[in-house]
Parts: sequence; C-alpha cells; structure tokens
Amino acid sequence: MTNTRLLLCLALSTGVLSGCWAWLAGQLQLAGWIGFLGCTTYFAIPHKGPAGLLRGMAANISGVLWAAGTILLTASAGAAYGGILTGLISFALCAQSRLPLLGFVPGSFIGACAMFGASTDGLAVIEALCLGA
Repeated sequence: MTNTRLLLCLALSTGVLSGCWAWLAGQLQLAGWIGFLGCTTYFAIPHKGPAGLLRGMAANISGVLWAAGTILLTASAGAAYGGILTGLISFALCAQSRLPLLGFVPGSFIGACAMFGASTDGLAVIEALCLGA
C-alpha cells in the first residue's frame, strides 16, 4: 500500500470514528473534547496495539488522579498553595515514568490537563478519556 493510500485510509477511518465519538459522547453526556484527548494520546504514544492502548490509558488515568488530588489539596490548603502543588504534580508526572506502564509522560500531562480543564467528577473524565482512546 502506498503512503498516500495509507494516509487516506487513516484520514477516512479517523473522520468516521471521530463523528461516531462526537455522537456517542453526547448520548452518554460526556465531554467530547476529553475523548479527543484520549484519542490524541493513542496517536502519539510510540507503542501501538493493545499495549499502547493500555499504557496510554494508564498514563491518562494517573494524570487525572494526580490532578484530582491537587484540586482537593488546593481546596483544603488554600489557593496560595496552588503553584507549589502544581510544581509537585509536574514532578510526580515525570518521576512516575520510571514505571513502564506510566512511561508515556505526555499522556500523564494530557490526563491532568483534562481534569483541570473539566473541573468536574474525575470518574467522568476517566470515562471520556478511555472511551475516546
């Protein structure tokens, strides 16, 4: 298969799946944009297939959990600590990459950004990220 044909197949399948996701997210009352972040993680991770999907979702979920913890700590400690906590979470997101399952640092940051951006229930963020992948 030529590169052009392969790219066309990828573009077509991505377009169809993106349309399906946008519809499904609406039906499930999930934030569609978060699902697209999950898809972005899968496209960007160097590992493909089930192993890449698992590693990408694990990285996304870890980011959501770190961000949720930061939100809770900031709420109880006060907004003045937000910068310090953000620095600590950024350190943790990088340091955890030593574990193979959490080795895709951009995926962890994508998960954290989704949680910070949604400012909602972490479970809904995780559902949208995983279903979007």
